[in-house]
Amino acid sequence: MIDFLASAHAIDLVLALIAVEAVVLYRLARKGRCPLRPRETLLILAPGAFLLLAARAVIAGLPGLLVPALFLAALIAHLTDLRRQWTNRQRVAASGDHAETGLPALSPRLLYRLASTHSFSERGMYLNLGYWAEARTIDEACEAMVELVGKTAGISSADDVVDVGFGFGEQDIYWTRRFAPRGIVGVNITPEQVQAARERVRAEGLEDRIDLREGSATATGLPDACCDVVTAVECAFHFDTREQFFAEAARVLRPGGRIVLADSIPMRAEPDPWRNPLRAALFSIARAALAVPRANVYPRDVYAAKLAAAGFEDVRVESIRDHVFPGWSRALVEDAGLRRRLGPAGWLLRNFPDAGMKDEFDYVLAFARRRTT
Repeated sequence: MIDFLASAHAIDLVLALIAVEAVVLYRLARKGRCPLRPRETLLILAPGAFLLLAARAVIAGLPGLLVPALFLAALIAHLTDLRRQWTNRQRVAASGDHAETGLPALSPRLLYRLASTHSFSERGMYLNLGYWAEARTIDEACEAMVELVGKTAGISSADDVVDVGFGFGEQDIYWTRRFAPRGIVGVNITPEQVQAARERVRAEGLEDRIDLREGSATATGLPDACCDVVTAVECAFHFDTREQFFAEAARVLRPGGRIVLADSIPMRAEPDPWRNPLRAALFSIARAALAVPRANVYPRDVYAAKLAAAGFEDVRVESIRDHVFPGWSRALVEDAGLRRRLGPAGWLLRNFPDAGMKDEFDYVLAFARRRTT
């Protein structure tokens, strides 16, 4: 095996695979199914191909300037690709367009299917990090977060509520008993969660007041101006995109209606991989693993501007990270039951290398009101 790997045959095999890859990517690009243009594909593959050709020339004992010429061609192709990437990054930074390729995000539906029916709290089936201003346990903190969102939204008996990304429906049961809205319609993309939540609602005898549906946050299928409140508790970072969800929320809200989100966002723009490669790599891995589209990566000021652009006024995007992350981190260390309920993810979250990542993320409570004109 070692002799084969060090032979010209191994190089020929790799070169053939590169050629096949180039042809496949080219055909996909022609059909509009590949995010890379043919020129970009060639720039990515060319440096390695030229280096392999140079190694092949050395093994074959070819004379003259062929080997240094191939090395020079590899260097030029690599530098050209770096320049292309830098130009693209500058364009993205200037336009705010996040359509560039990167580590692809996991599908939210797949993420929550993998999570199955694991919830964070022992009592009930909450799926939020908790609001720890006064709470001492994960159960108290999860309920406190839902209470905070309900109070911020001003949910009352006169309101029709649309709750997007309702998880296992625990918050809808809580709001129905606590604030007694006229009704709650929930929309969630994960079939397993919808089924479990419906069973929870049925067991509580609230089927006539809570209507839980499978659907998309960005295309709910609900009528125009059908509700007074839209809520999204710790899920809007999954939506593809959050900006499209803002537009959908504005559509279904009556004039003057309120939207409230408990949401996690970055503290600043995505780390620059040229200056901070480790932090950028960890950030990209965390974003992809948590099913966050790259288009949703922006800080508080951009968040507020996107809400305003979607037709909202009285916009407030307040950081509550100091009442969320420290308590959650402490619970991961001290609460063996929480780690057990989270399964392997609990161990990973507890032992994931910090590398400054705790300073990268914010947690916000956002409020806005649908314009009346």
